[in-house]
Amino acid sequence: MVVGERNNGGDLVEKNIRSVSRTIPYKSVWATRGKAMRAQPVVALCEQGHLHVVVCLPELEAEMTGWNPDSEEPSPNRLDAMVWGVTECMGGSFKQAKIWGSV
Repeated sequence: MVVGERNNGGDLVEKNIRSVSRTIPYKSVWATRGKAMRAQPVVALCEQGHLHVVVCLPELEAEMTGWNPDSEEPSPNRLDAMVWGVTECMGGSFKQAKIWGSV
């Protein structure tokens, strides 16, 4: 499933996905809370050892380990995408999850 945030160009995200394939499962989401707050359940999964990234994604890893939500640094897009994806995959129940790859 592709999850696209509608806040900033979400309609464009879906149009681009649909231009490649009309059959790819797609869900649009709307951010009503800040990134740091949205990330808290996923952070908890990571801290408890229930989320495993099993491919080399150096840019994502840099954002996961280097972003401080209290800083003035730019917003981490890869981290936010991972949070949306994991949240959707977990369906609200926080079981063990593994990220096998990324596009």
